[in-house]
Amino acid sequence: MKYLLPSQLNNSIRPDKPIEQLITTFEANGRKAIRWISIDIEKDNFELSVHEVFNDSSEGIDSIYNYSYIEPDDLHGRLVFESTVLSDVLEHAYEQYGANQEKYLSFGLLDELNISI
Repeated sequence: MKYLLPSQLNNSIRPDKPIEQLITTFEANGRKAIRWISIDIEKDNFELSVHEVFNDSSEGIDSIYNYSYIEPDDLHGRLVFESTVLSDVLEHAYEQYGANQEKYLSFGLLDELNISI
């Protein structure tokens, strides 16, 4: 897996092409679940969103992006923080979710991780 270098993060974020990071696996409502974060840019703001989905791999769904969201209202993640400064968003992601600046991926690469619970 090729993670983005910290120096590449700012240039890797494009509208509709966030950077992402797997945070944890856990159980929710008696089912296996996955949490990841994404950082996107909207106008002049960097936006940090949290995604929490059920692990639907046992049901034959092969992409994390097609898994069922735990909260149906969060179909594109839940916006939790925004700032005009990327370093503020990265710091918040670290402090609140334990994100590692050396573990961000380009959009769409979460499926390549070997996620197990």
